[in-house]
Amino acid sequence: MLTDPSALIFLAAPKLSIGTLLLLGVFAGLMVIAWAYSNWRAAIKLAIVVALLEGGIRKWVFPSGQELVYFLKDGILLGAYLRVFFGNEPEFRLTHLKLAANEILILCVIIGLGALNPNFGSPIQGLFGLKMYFMYLPLVFIMPRLFRSEEEAVRQLTWFVWIAVPICLLGLAQWRAGPDSPLNVYANVSESGRGPAGFGFGDKVRITGTFSYIAGHTTFLLFFTGLTLALLSDKKTKLPWFIVALIVPLLLGNALMNGARSLIMYIAVIFSVFAFFGFTGQIGQGTKFRSILIAGVAMGVIVVTYLFVDAYFYLSQRFLRASDTVSERATSWHIKSLEYGIAGTGVFGYGLGITFPASGSLAAALKLPPPKERPPLMESEPGQIWMENGPLGFLSWFGIRGMLILACFRAYSKARTPFQRSMAILAGTISIVYLIGQVVGNHTGNILLHSLLGLAFVPLLESTVPRPRTNTRNLTPSLPPPNPRSSRVPRPIRSHNSPRP
Repeated sequence: MLTDPSALIFLAAPKLSIGTLLLLGVFAGLMVIAWAYSNWRAAIKLAIVVALLEGGIRKWVFPSGQELVYFLKDGILLGAYLRVFFGNEPEFRLTHLKLAANEILILCVIIGLGALNPNFGSPIQGLFGLKMYFMYLPLVFIMPRLFRSEEEAVRQLTWFVWIAVPICLLGLAQWRAGPDSPLNVYANVSESGRGPAGFGFGDKVRITGTFSYIAGHTTFLLFFTGLTLALLSDKKTKLPWFIVALIVPLLLGNALMNGARSLIMYIAVIFSVFAFFGFTGQIGQGTKFRSILIAGVAMGVIVVTYLFVDAYFYLSQRFLRASDTVSERATSWHIKSLEYGIAGTGVFGYGLGITFPASGSLAAALKLPPPKERPPLMESEPGQIWMENGPLGFLSWFGIRGMLILACFRAYSKARTPFQRSMAILAGTISIVYLIGQVVGNHTGNILLHSLLGLAFVPLLESTVPRPRTNTRNLTPSLPPPNPRSSRVPRPIRSHNSPRP
């Protein structure tokens, strides 16, 4: 007998064999790719929405086929990529993105050689590594052409941020449900054997929303908080005060219940950056953005003091009771992991994607042979990148990241509208704070980061249509012969009140 009503969601989860799942995956994948090829704009938007919801589908709706659900957004994007890069789309023929595409491609080739590492037990793991690193990088070049106008972009992005409401409401339900509820499970929980993470004391769990793990939920909260601020700084955004009164409190409350200390620090950084540019007049012209920022601070006080006081208590106690500080977690933890990776890795590394848990889960699901040498486990992404790629691949990956950050500054300098400046500010700020964060191993952060960068690069678009040439031989154009009648001086125009001569 079911003791928790939320357990009823598992009744609809089908149990299928591996062979059936493979056949279903091939058939469904071809259908998805074909549809996405014909509707590339809708496919890009759908893939991003699927990235926000796939964790819930994997956990509760289709747990026996969660590998298929994991690759669903990738199949959608693959169809859109085929249309964009091989379909002769006019948006990509008539415009050019002023970005160092050739240099980025060379660095990608250097990193991609890690997929051929002989340490792999199966070449499939190398292909999966390529997917982890590069599946969402093309969005940087596609997203600037996704919307046909800035008005369309603001309108649809405003609707997009409202997705935060049901996700955050689910987070509230998870907070109240407790650690034994089916609402608080992770994807692949049967393989990992882990229960939900807590705060180190009490009976509250750190919520995950619709995401497979805490990291995806953390990424969602950070990106949606930043996107909300960017939209509120533009006068084309509809119902801004409703966003302030509903979405902002839900995002802040979920951030407290998520329990990630770095998330609170990152949100404070993004808010401070937007406050600086808003109060100096760089963004928010023609809006009440300064009043909105002040209202946001007041709303934060209300959230902490009245609405989510228990969540604030748990998070504040985690700050005090944790064995490490935020500064240690942000600096020395990554430095030690990188030093460990340098000391224990050869010139070519262990292989692309092999240190990330998703690669191990795929190998277990497909029953692939193990690698010749299994690398040690670590959670810091810089150390993981070094262990997988060696020094050359490490420098290449962070070279790409650095080039994209510099492109955000160029986009800001070339921005023609306040909204373009806001998006460049947001993309640059998040790219900097995520420079040593989980991007490759966090598919939610991977797709959202590259999508945001693409939206910020709209000012870097240039027309490829040639301008009409100017006749340099004779800069003075030839004039027609004078008309004798036109040489007469015209009579002045008189009104009916003018005196006659």
